[in-house]
Amino acid sequence: MEHLKETIPVLIAKGIINSEEDVVHISINAWDYGRIVFLARLCYEAGYLTEREVWHFIHTGDELAQQQFNDWATFGKSYVLGRAMWGGSARGNDETIEIYRYLMTDPQSPWVKLPWRQHAKVKF
Repeated sequence: MEHLKETIPVLIAKGIINSEEDVVHISINAWDYGRIVFLARLCYEAGYLTEREVWHFIHTGDELAQQQFNDWATFGKSYVLGRAMWGGSARGNDETIEIYRYLMTDPQSPWVKLPWRQHAKVKF
């Protein structure tokens, strides 16, 4: 919580949240779902998971995110907030916010090109 508290002024200044009270209403779960995928990929690359196993975790992260969030914007804000809580002000929040903005606005971004509810399941 200390990490999140120290990052609130930046999150407000950058427009991720409007006030401290917004923290109560925005989930941090997108960060956790992203970590599921990240850690599964690392385990696969290290040889601890098979391709079938890693896709199971990737699909689990996707399904959890699809169930909780309605669009890329709420998913992205949740991710930024969760990352701020994880790392505090010393972990590159400005860069994460810029990536979020890019993903939300650049015409070539997959978040702009692909609808939120699109699922591309790999079949085994």
